[in-house]
Amino acid sequence: MGPLEVVRDGRPISLPAAKQRIVLATLLLRANRNVSPDELIERLWADDVPHNARSALYTHVARLRRALGEDPGGDGSHRLIRTSDDGYVIDVPPEALDLSRFRALVARAGAGTDAAGAADLLGRALGLWRGPVLAGVPSESLHRDEVPPVVEERLRAVDRWFQLGLRLGRDDEMVKVLKEATAEHPFHERLWAQLLVALHRSGRRAEALETYRSVVALLRDELGVDPGQELVRLHSAILAGDPDAARVLDDGHLPPATQPDDPPPSPVRPRQLPSDLASFTGRRDELAALNALLDREDAHASPPIVIAAVSGMGGVGKTALAVHWAHSVADRFPDGVLHLNLRGFGPGTPVEPHAALELLLNALGVVGQRVPKETDARSALLRSVLAGRRVLMLLDNARDAAQVRPLLPGSRSFVLVTSRNQLRGLAVREGARPLVLGRFSPGESTALLAAILGPERIGAEPWAAAELARSCVHLPLALTIAAEHAMYRPDSPLQSLAEEVRAQRTRLDALDTSDDHEASVRAVLSWSYLALEPPAARMFRRLSLHPGPDVGPGAAAALAGVPVAEARRLLDVLADRSLLERPSREQGRERHRFHDLLHAYAAEQSARTDGAAERTAAVRRVLNWYLHTASRAADLVEPTRRRFPDVIDRAPAEPPALEGPEGALMWVEEERAGLVAAVALSAEHGWDDFTWRLAHALWRFFLITGHVRDWIDTHLRALDAARDTGDPRVLAETMKNLGFAYWRAGHLSEALDHHGRALVLDQESGDGWGEAKTRNHLGFIHDRAGHFAEALRQQQRSLARYREAGDLCGQGRALVGIGNAYRQLGHHSASMVHLKRALAITCEIGDRWGESLALTAIGFTRLTGGYGAEATRPLYRALTISREMGDRWGESMALIVIGLGLLINGEYGDPSHPLCQALAISREIGDRWSESLALTAMGFASLASGRNAETTRYLRRALTVSHEIRCIAGADDLLHEAFRTAMPRAGHQTLVSTLSFHTRLQLRLAAVDAPRALGPSPR
Repeated sequence: MGPLEVVRDGRPISLPAAKQRIVLATLLLRANRNVSPDELIERLWADDVPHNARSALYTHVARLRRALGEDPGGDGSHRLIRTSDDGYVIDVPPEALDLSRFRALVARAGAGTDAAGAADLLGRALGLWRGPVLAGVPSESLHRDEVPPVVEERLRAVDRWFQLGLRLGRDDEMVKVLKEATAEHPFHERLWAQLLVALHRSGRRAEALETYRSVVALLRDELGVDPGQELVRLHSAILAGDPDAARVLDDGHLPPATQPDDPPPSPVRPRQLPSDLASFTGRRDELAALNALLDREDAHASPPIVIAAVSGMGGVGKTALAVHWAHSVADRFPDGVLHLNLRGFGPGTPVEPHAALELLLNALGVVGQRVPKETDARSALLRSVLAGRRVLMLLDNARDAAQVRPLLPGSRSFVLVTSRNQLRGLAVREGARPLVLGRFSPGESTALLAAILGPERIGAEPWAAAELARSCVHLPLALTIAAEHAMYRPDSPLQSLAEEVRAQRTRLDALDTSDDHEASVRAVLSWSYLALEPPAARMFRRLSLHPGPDVGPGAAAALAGVPVAEARRLLDVLADRSLLERPSREQGRERHRFHDLLHAYAAEQSARTDGAAERTAAVRRVLNWYLHTASRAADLVEPTRRRFPDVIDRAPAEPPALEGPEGALMWVEEERAGLVAAVALSAEHGWDDFTWRLAHALWRFFLITGHVRDWIDTHLRALDAARDTGDPRVLAETMKNLGFAYWRAGHLSEALDHHGRALVLDQESGDGWGEAKTRNHLGFIHDRAGHFAEALRQQQRSLARYREAGDLCGQGRALVGIGNAYRQLGHHSASMVHLKRALAITCEIGDRWGESLALTAIGFTRLTGGYGAEATRPLYRALTISREMGDRWGESMALIVIGLGLLINGEYGDPSHPLCQALAISREIGDRWSESLALTAMGFASLASGRNAETTRYLRRALTVSHEIRCIAGADDLLHEAFRTAMPRAGHQTLVSTLSFHTRLQLRLAAVDAPRALGPSPR
């Protein structure tokens, strides 16, 4: 119940070893019970279990016993920790463990009938808390699995103690305890409400009102939400001078472990550090300085944020130092280690704070539309998510303080920033500790050369090694490259190699006026580059033309115009010479990337050596490789779907092998950053055909995987390119693809506007198939907007056009839309007729995506028609298909309807409930409509089970989602009506209430949107 502390015979015992603290904490949480070796191993190492885990565990237990003062030579009869048949047991009497004492006192308070006695017992129990549970015990799984239930026990005790304090008039005592509790749980509105009551009752009305204003500002600034109705009503009661303001509170409320409006917990503790360098040497003073900063932070009971800013010239080893130190202290940060390359210097554009915040939030489990749109809101949410958590954040290659400042957490974390600038603004305003990194000392330079070349070779020619280090001006990057180069000339004396570097540097010094260290780096790079075989040198230059952050063998082969096997060999050659960072092969991936100085040098050599036509041809080859492969992948994912006709340049000689739909999806996900960058590069060059065709090839993947921001960005560029083509069919297709992205993001007015314009173009150009697709999309958009009759009309006309075009796949999609519209209009029999026809067509032609869509719609119609258990069979088939295809949207829809079916049977409240899963997926892929439906269903499930406070939170969040999408005013009247007309409801009535509330919400939004959203009238 605070930091782990051990006292034996009145003497405190220090346990500096983190692993010993983890073992002891695990045993104490199971005091007097057996703990298996497997559980201890999981608590110690989680997913990074060593091969000798059991032997290592035995060692840690033995050391812990010695630290606790046990006699290793004794007979074991008086040991605290004894070995059982299948694990370990710590024998601790209840009075010796604070958690046991706490539980015993709470139990005695609950068993008694005397209010004053119970309050005293609870006060003693709460007084045992000394801070965050298991503070200083760096076990991810312990903090994930064991700490939250203990925290909940405390909150329940506080709640009960508060009720007793109200009866006994212990207002001042309550204020003290509640101030401590709100400081530890700043987003727990119930605690704030209790504090307001205690302040008001103790005569501190002004302080109560000021506290309320502080809470409102906190919730709005950090979470972007308004306070709940309980706090609002309480504020009104205090303003009115109501002496019995406490009656506003729901006395039967017991706080759940997690409030729905709290910052979303991360499902994982990120561990994002890149690999450490095996040859890392030196930097003892700098490492000691960083350790001292961390130790000073550890000494604080409530440590503030600590920022260390490592600065120095390019190639001096800032990143190597930061990564090495971060690896050495990672186990002291139980809540995770974040790493982000801000690309402040080098190839490509720097990562703006807006995008950097999204990446950091994604790493912490906040994804999709849960990420706010505004930069300030993202920054506030990051601070909220990290509040109370101990995280190491490594921000590498920062441009300036302005790029870093929005990314800083609020407290308890350690931020390590590297930059070529000294970031003085960060030191002045945020108190960053500067650490200027200089070149190596002669001794450090020699040590690095020895680490790479071996001490024997350095010892044989110490003077030559010193000369080589001087020629590289003791710059780590230059030394590494020179040493790697020397490895491939084992018979050459180091003296001759040093002379070559010195001669090359002299030649370059005469050609430019760069600083000394830049000339030395260029000299070493030139020396290594000129030693390459011509094909490797050409590959080195070609890679500088690649648009993405990293490159695989296939794209590299296209750039260089060589077979993939040869490209892979050349990439290995460049990596062996340290001219390219070695690939990452996690899960079979092969990716290479440049150091920023190496990229700049490669681009410089390409501009000097290669002609403009040669460079252009290389870029067009890689763009064609991306386009051809993405088009093939789209055909594999949906082979029955007719695609917009296009003409692709000659296929690459060796297109990548894509094994079915799964292989296609994996390839697109692996190459996604390069594909998005390729669209931007082709738009930059003004190559319109590449731009719109590549975007068109990608839109189906974005629909399935949910990368809405990439979807919109690529298609906005494609829209400009499509306009320049002068082809109305290309423009119409691009508009409807972009419009569907807006549909997915929940921006229905933009979706309707783009589709309305596309429909006009389809009709003017006589493109019947294009019109069929546009009307099909319009039907789905109108359905979400609550225009069910218009949705039916559009889908019927879409079906007619698809029949004229002979497109069976399209007919299946239109029939699903017709079935959905009939269901929304209450015509279940007509809905089932059309949906069964859709299912028959999709199964006949092998349209798996359409089959899943039809099955989900059939299940939904059966469910709303009162078919009960019969509705679930098609839903589970749809769920299986969606998961097999990697279709996240289809998976979320199937889970929502399955979850609605479970509500009928009164099954709700389980965190693994399909509605909870659907909510997480809908947020991940950015589908706001599905998110609002899942929240609505969870709200009515809470209502049916009598959890009114949770009902309010879920339904208010559903309204908030709709407000964020459509900019409507608050819809509190709908919320009040939900309580008035739907409580209490259970079984099928829960489903009816859910769908009624959600439908009325969509109709409310449609009424607001209609004047500006309908666009051109469809003919």
